[in-house]
This record gives sequence, structure tokens and C-alpha cells, in this order.
Amino acid sequence: MKRKKSWNMKNQFLALTALPIIGLGLIIVFTGYSAFRKALYHQVEEELKSIGNSVLMHFDYTYPGNYSLSGGNTEDGEPTYRLMKGGADITPEYEFLDEIKKNTDIDITIFYGDTRIMTTVRNKQMKRIEGTPASSVIVRDVLNSGEEHFYRKFKVTNIPYFAYYAPIFNSDGTISGIVFAGKPAREINSIISRSLLPISLITVFAILLVSTLSILNSNRLVSSIQRINTFLARVAQGNLNAELDPKILARKDELGDMGRGALTMQNSLRALIELDALTGLNNRRYADKILHQLIASNHSNDSSFTIAIGDIDFFKRVNDTYGHEAGDIVLKGVSKLIKKCVEGKGYASRWGGEEFLFIFENMSYKKSVAALQEFLEELRGTVFTYKELPIQVTMTIGVAVCHPNDTLNILLKYADDKLYKGKSEGRNQIVT
Repeated sequence: MKRKKSWNMKNQFLALTALPIIGLGLIIVFTGYSAFRKALYHQVEEELKSIGNSVLMHFDYTYPGNYSLSGGNTEDGEPTYRLMKGGADITPEYEFLDEIKKNTDIDITIFYGDTRIMTTVRNKQMKRIEGTPASSVIVRDVLNSGEEHFYRKFKVTNIPYFAYYAPIFNSDGTISGIVFAGKPAREINSIISRSLLPISLITVFAILLVSTLSILNSNRLVSSIQRINTFLARVAQGNLNAELDPKILARKDELGDMGRGALTMQNSLRALIELDALTGLNNRRYADKILHQLIASNHSNDSSFTIAIGDIDFFKRVNDTYGHEAGDIVLKGVSKLIKKCVEGKGYASRWGGEEFLFIFENMSYKKSVAALQEFLEELRGTVFTYKELPIQVTMTIGVAVCHPNDTLNILLKYADDKLYKGKSEGRNQIVT
């Protein structure tokens, strides 16, 4: 009975601590393997494409003109092929192709039509496979379609290759042949194995170490995992302002790394979803969210807040006169002043184009207007510089206070109406 009890306790502990950690480690290993393999495959594809295009550029630069084929026979009666370009025989360029093969381990083949004419690929007898036809797949995908293609584990002489095939065009737009750049798949897989073995060993060691330490600190470990899971769940549900326990961020172990990674992910999502890429202000989507929350609070607590919509005067004139790059400089400069205006007072967002939304929370209407007046004075005195050219702009602002029964549409219409009133009455002013 004692033996059975000991076994059960061990299983329970593994189920609660060691097994989840081991499972998490395996997920990290497999995810890392998948991500690394994908990245390496992409890198290999880019390398093959670059080499293939470089070969064609070399021939185009050295031998201007179109490709053609000249044939003959050897003393043994075997057919021979001479690849011509612009009237010049480029078959001696084998030294160039072989040098690429030597330095990069990438095979190169030049097809004329669907026939291999020049190639670094050799068969088991170490003879170049010149004169052999391209597969029907290559003829269909590349020669007939006129489009480049990548293949993974495409067999050439029964050896799987990572292969890039691209059509070779004549000056009149017709296709004269195909260029191939490829690397044996076994070499790619060998790189993956060599690269991931140390990572896998380190991960396994870390799993064993954490599993051993968890015997002494299992409750704290499980609690930390739960807090991270709760945080991630809140973020997944759209709460991008969720807070993670600082104790987790202070940890120096894998859980601390997970927590900091989760926080980085949250910040990245917030920047992607809530911020305007050009100005760094909140975007309209985030502003809508804040306004709905404030209006809901306003209805329940009978508390008011103030908004303002500002529009840069004659902004189109800036773009037309100096260009859109200058316009972007102005937008970013104005946004810095707006951030300063609302700092500690509320929120600001790029409402659209050259329009901006100010939200003043927990401030009286009078103080909100005073803050806007201070902002407008500072904007009037600010000179933006584009290629040593001074640019000054002004802004017209419409202000509205949210009353208890106001809806969002009504509130925005109040501010919009005052904005357009200011536009029609000379601009460069605040309409309250």
C-alpha cells in the first residue's frame, strides 16, 4: 500500500508541476523548430533567387543579345550543344558557374527551351546531365506560364532539391529557356539539425532544472502560471490595459521571460490597434472606445467631460506647396504639441487626415478651454522646418461638453458644428 501511495503522489505532482512544464517546453521546442525551419526556408529561397538572377544579369551584361543554340557531334557521334548569346559562345562560362557551385554549394542550370544545356548538376557517374529534358512540371509551371517558381524537395537526378526556376526572356518578350538554382534538401535539413540541437539540449536541461526546482516551489510556480494565463486571457479578450503582476516581471527565470514577452506582445498589440502609425497619437478606433466608456460613465454617474475637434487650417496648401513629406512633418509636430496639451488631463487621437480629437476627463469646461487656448497660442508661435523652409500653421477648434443625456453622435455633432462655424468665420480660433 505504501508503494502504491508513493506512486500516486508522484503522478499527482507530475500532473500538477513537472508535466505541464515539460509540455510547455516541448511546445517551445516544436514551435521554435517550425519557426526556424520556416525562416531558413525563406532565406534559402531568397538566396537561390538572388543567385539565379545574378547569373542571368552576368550573362546579359557580358554578352548582350538573345540566347540561341548551336549543335554538333563529338568524335564518338554524341551530340554536343553550344549555348550562344548575342552571337557569342557562352559555354566556356562553365568556370563561372562552377565557381558559384564551389563557393555557395548551389547548383546552376541554364535550359534552352526545355533542355539542359549548361549545368553544374552531375549524375552518379559524376557527369554533367547536359542534354536532358526538364520535367513536365517545370515546363508547365515555368516555361509555359512565364512565371518563376520555388520548389521544396523537387527531385533532380532523384535527389531532392530546394529549387528556384525562372523563365529566360528574349528582348522581344518570348521565352528562350529557364534558369535553375538549387541546393540539395539534405544540406538544408542538416543545417536545421545542427542549429537546433544545442537549443534542444539547452531546452531539455532547462525543463529538467525547472522541474526539480518546482518540487520545492510548486505552489508559487503554479500561481505564477495562472497569473500569466489570466493576463493573456484578458489581452485575448481585448483588454489591452490589463496589468501583469510585477512579481512575475521581477523573476529571473523562464516565467519572467514569458511575462516580459507577454507584456511586449500586449504593448505591440496596443501600438498596432490603438495608435496612429504616423503621429503616435491614439487612433480613431481607440478614441471611439474611450468615448463610449466615458459616455456610459456619464450616464450612470451624472458626470460631464469635454471634447474638442481641431482641424489644421489650409493643410492642403502645405501639401500642395511643399509636398506630402512636409505635410507629415507638420502632422507629427502638431501631434507633439497636442500630446503636451492633454498630458495628465485626458486623451488625444488623430481623428482623420488633419483632424484631431481632444478628450478632457475630470476637468471643468472652463479649464479645458483654457488648455486649448494655451495649445493654440503655442501652435501659432511654432515654426516647422522642411528642407530649411519655415512652415507655420494654425488650427480651428470646436469644443463641446457632454451632458448626462447626450449620445456619442450628438456630442460629436456639437463639436463638429462649432468647428465648421469657426472655419466659416475666419479659422485660427476656438469656438465654444
